[in-house]
Amino acid sequence: MKTMLMTAYAFLALFGLILLVWIIPANTEETGYGLSPALLPYALAFLILFTSLILLWQTWRTRNMGRSTILPRHLIRLAAFSVIFFGAFPLMELVGFLPGAMITLLLLQLMCGQRKLPWLFGIAVGLSLAVWAAMVYVMQIPLP
Repeated sequence: MKTMLMTAYAFLALFGLILLVWIIPANTEETGYGLSPALLPYALAFLILFTSLILLWQTWRTRNMGRSTILPRHLIRLAAFSVIFFGAFPLMELVGFLPGAMITLLLLQLMCGQRKLPWLFGIAVGLSLAVWAAMVYVMQIPLP
């Protein structure tokens, strides 16, 4: 278990470093007004790198850690989450951002065990509308 966690945190730290050094600089450009478009991606990449290094350090210092087994249900759940995440963007292209985001959020909540209808629909509709409004009205970025 300890080796698996340390490997995962090391890969996460490497990913954060790659984001900071290569991916973000190559995919953002200065617009000439307000804050840099790379500010938030840099902050989040730094957060990924920093927290993964902290977790790596804590795991390395831990002495007794139980053995972990990956059960078939874990792999099925991972596959289901992957299908939902990778299917979200084609779904949004097909039906539009709002219905696609709402369906994706409903499925994710159901996968995580939420069964109360007010919470299911409140989060799916509310969060989708909030993101849509922020993108369209605040940042003036059209969504499909």
